[in-house]
Amino acid sequence: MEGKYTPAPWSANWNGYYYQIDSESDGQIGDVCASLFIDDNKDKGKTNARLIAAAPELLEALQAIIEIGKRDLSNKKYDSYFETARAAIAKAKGG
Repeated sequence: MEGKYTPAPWSANWNGYYYQIDSESDGQIGDVCASLFIDDNKDKGKTNARLIAAAPELLEALQAIIEIGKRDLSNKKYDSYFETARAAIAKAKGG
């Protein structure tokens, strides 16, 4: 099942209490606060928020890489990387 997500770009921003994910088109679209409650977590969700904010661009890049791989089917050297990329795309799309 494929859903629609908020279009990029997304950004990770500290709101004074926790990191939130904002989109340029829709404003705040999510919170990254659970890590605040984990002992010894010094980054307060910053690294997780940055990764989440990069998700749309990462998905787009992986899809482009898969398309490039389809053009040269004779090169088996990178098959495992393409399979990992396909799995990540499926996970992002709810498959």
